[in-house]
Parts: sequence; C-alpha cells; structure tokens
Amino acid sequence: MMMAASWKVNPETLIRVAQLGDKLDRKAEAVLPAGFICPKCGNRDINKVAATGRSYCYECGTVAASSTTEKNGELISTISWVI
Repeated sequence: MMMAASWKVNPETLIRVAQLGDKLDRKAEAVLPAGFICPKCGNRDINKVAATGRSYCYECGTVAASSTTEKNGELISTISWVI
C-alpha cells in the first residue's frame, strides 16, 4: 500500500536549506523540506539520492519519493512511500 501527503511550502524554507548547503544541521532546523525527514519514523538523518528524487532511511528502511511543484503561484510539496 502506498501513502502520499501534499502541503503548501514556504519558499523561505527551500531557500534557507539551499543557502546552508553542507552546513545544514538537520537536527537544529525546525522545518525541513520534503525528502529531508523520513515520513514513517521521523528520522532526520535519511540519505537523499539526488539523481532519483528518492530518499532512504537506514533507521526503518523506508524509501520515499518527494517533489516540489508550483501550482497557482504556490509551492506544493508531495512525498509518497510504501507502508
């Protein structure tokens, strides 16, 4: 069975993560974009595979696919995973 979730994203969150780059402290940030936190267990140390848009959680084994799109002037993040 697949689960999916979508929500509006504040563009400032995406800009902040991009600006911090390798200096990003995932545990210290209050808000992270889709794909930076495991949707199943909440682990913030997941590994994102940039070429595929997927992320893998070593904590629980979840593979998730995430994306951000623009719709009517708003950014919408979507993440889906197998439960």
